[in-house]
Amino acid sequence: MKKCFLIMSAMILQTMFVSAQNFAGTEWTDGFTNYKAEQKGSKIVFEGGTLHEGGYQFALTKKAEKQFTVVPYNSDFDYSSFGEIGSKVEYRVINDNNVKYEFLVALNSKNEIVDIIQKYDGELLDRVYDNFVTVLQGRYSDANGVEYYFNNYSLTINGKKQTFECVLNDYVSTNCIKLSDGKVYIIEMSTTGINLYNTKPIDDEFEYEKTTLYKKLSKKEQESSTKTGRWVYTQHSPVIGTTGYFSKDLLRIMRNEIYARHGYVFNSADLKEYFGKMSWYHPVSNNSSVKLSELETLNINIIKKSETSDWFPEIEKGL
Repeated sequence: MKKCFLIMSAMILQTMFVSAQNFAGTEWTDGFTNYKAEQKGSKIVFEGGTLHEGGYQFALTKKAEKQFTVVPYNSDFDYSSFGEIGSKVEYRVINDNNVKYEFLVALNSKNEIVDIIQKYDGELLDRVYDNFVTVLQGRYSDANGVEYYFNNYSLTINGKKQTFECVLNDYVSTNCIKLSDGKVYIIEMSTTGINLYNTKPIDDEFEYEKTTLYKKLSKKEQESSTKTGRWVYTQHSPVIGTTGYFSKDLLRIMRNEIYARHGYVFNSADLKEYFGKMSWYHPVSNNSSVKLSELETLNINIIKKSETSDWFPEIEKGL
């Protein structure tokens, strides 16, 4: 009987910690902060930092299958850099377009996302650069009709192609590119596309500041079976780490573009007008027929979180 009891106890403990054990050694990111998970007793602890500083940490304990709770990192540290102490955390796996994505999602009492990190095997600097390149992707034109085509780490201007590298401009993120011909531009998002600014070096050319406006570029909307709209990556890729480049107004349009691809009929006059100009927008007769993918739904919630964050306190909530 005693042996049977010990075996059953071991099986219960194994079941309790199976998810925790799977996290050991894994790495996670929100696009600007990187964490590495380790098992320490009954806790899964996450330690990491940004490209500028360390000291970011939090801990989880298992509550149920794929369900966790944020707990104090240790007895001397009752602050969590992910969610808040007591927050519910869900482990979610989404398969989209033959790609597997894994997330840890911290929720508040209303089941709204307050924090999210994605499993990521790679260097944080590469992720920061890749996020910015993702945001730039697509075709643009200037006032004279000259085409600018960003494709991965290359920029083709009127048929002439150059490669570029990203420049880390504030120790945490980037909005700066250096072309193979040596020219350096700071890029900011605009209502219709992007603005390119000339720069001058500071700090021995490791950083740059903008000087004068070089070009205003309007982005060309895409339309195909797999890529439609301005933010085509929101269809099949997580938006984690990309939303910080946009104003609250642009985030609202980005979020609603996901609905628009499915023909959602908007109540807001400005959204009706904006998407009504898009050749790819085909309103449905009944919004109940609009079906979003799991990743699209997650992206909408991530964007909404960015809209209502401290960066954008005046955001209008809802559609």
